Amino acid sequence: MMTKNSKWCIYSGDVTKDGFIDGSDVSLVDVDLYNYAFGWIVTDLTGDQFVDGADMSILDINSYNYVGVIKPIGAPGYMKMLNRPKRENKKINTDVKYTEKFK
Repeated sequence: MMTKNSKWCIYSGDVTKDGFIDGSDVSLVDVDLYNYAFGWIVTDLTGDQFVDGADMSILDINSYNYVGVIKPIGAPGYMKMLNRPKRENKKINTDVKYTEKFK
């Protein structure tokens, strides 16, 4: 949470509900953006029933700023947050053709 104009606001964009806004959230919103998804879906971050650039903008800013949850010891989900895999910089294999990746 943060304050903005003396009002408390909550960050948006944790689509996967893992406590962090990162690339996994971006990929889910990107797929729905590409497919013109609409309705009451989790990737609609603005609540306007359409996944569009406004949703991606919110997610992009919060992902860039490493927004995440900080829970006190003993809070529900605290151990799940500790066991989250660490981010690694992996080299992407660009030699494989796009159609061969999904066979």
